[in-house]
Amino acid sequence: MSRGGTWGAVVGRGADAWWQVVLVDRGQQHGVKPGFVAVGPGGLVGRVTEVFPTTSRVLLISDPGSQVGAIVSRSRYPGMLRGREQNTAVLSFFARDPDVRPGDIVATSPYSSLFPQGIPIGVVRSVDLDRQPAPEAIVDLAVPLHLLEYVQLQPFAPLTSPKAS
Repeated sequence: MSRGGTWGAVVGRGADAWWQVVLVDRGQQHGVKPGFVAVGPGGLVGRVTEVFPTTSRVLLISDPGSQVGAIVSRSRYPGMLRGREQNTAVLSFFARDPDVRPGDIVATSPYSSLFPQGIPIGVVRSVDLDRQPAPEAIVDLAVPLHLLEYVQLQPFAPLTSPKAS
């Protein structure tokens, strides 16, 4: 497999998990491993959670159990993005008063241990600064997951800090 990953077709979706999981026609025989990142036209799709000989299961970022370290590209304010089903997600901020507004682009965080930094995730639709315990933004995902036909599966190994001597 090339360094850039391998493209695969979406060959299945769970009837009861339409917005949570897709099955891709690339697996162990193609060099795919759990933890690979799935990217579609426009941005982040999800992460490979299970690999079989010829297929892989991808947990979509729209799944309510999915969490992605994210950052607002313009202001650099970080937060945690979790799926909300369909093509939206909720971005909870760590700061009490983040500089975020509708139209801001959201990307993967440079501090993420699951995803490479800088992959587009989506665009802020609305912001609730009064939300407790932390401000939140509704994010429209960049990739229309309901129309997803192909994904690129990319290897990702987070950088580890050197061990103290």
